[in-house]
Amino acid sequence: MRRLQNTRALTAEERRQIIKVCTSERFKDTPPGEIVAILAEEGTYIASERTFYRVLKAADLVNHRTNSRPARRCYQPPELKATGPDQVYMGEITWLPSDNGNPMRGATFSVWLATLGMFLSHSRPLVKNDNPYNLTHRHSGLGYITPEQRRLGEDLELFALRNETLRAAFEIHPERFPKRGPKEWKSRRVVYLNPSRETKRLIHQKAA
Repeated sequence: MRRLQNTRALTAEERRQIIKVCTSERFKDTPPGEIVAILAEEGTYIASERTFYRVLKAADLVNHRTNSRPARRCYQPPELKATGPDQVYMGEITWLPSDNGNPMRGATFSVWLATLGMFLSHSRPLVKNDNPYNLTHRHSGLGYITPEQRRLGEDLELFALRNETLRAAFEIHPERFPKRGPKEWKSRRVVYLNPSRETKRLIHQKAA
């Protein structure tokens, strides 16, 4: 008996394309969600973020795609909420090899920060683009756009481009999307830094 072909399944070429894109010099350090978002802005849609993960997992590439050190598990820093610009500020201090960073870890420095209402966080060590207000690092909490793009209101234009790409992909392969069509990108007017599990659950409930 001949086995029916799943019309929703990716072709072998599409799977190879996902792996090629994810291991490219441009995207080798980029998470699948961000890759899908960037490609959608450029008018390209291969598959959903979930499908990217499935293909990478099958190829044993889901955890680490470079020779750099894998991320380490760190403690959960406090949750911070922002509903507009200039409500949450962060600073970054780089430890210099000449002093091993001892002044940055000292009690005096920590107490001084506490008097200013600030706290130390080492949740993303060794990450070169962790400055939250730079022009290149796309944050998942903002919908994979940079804080600068959000501040300038460019997120609405970028989301419109992504949604246009999704609609075009839906016209070609409607069977690969929910019956109601692809889930559109929408700007988040309230964002969180280090959201707790309960906050994540509430956000997912509202998005459902």
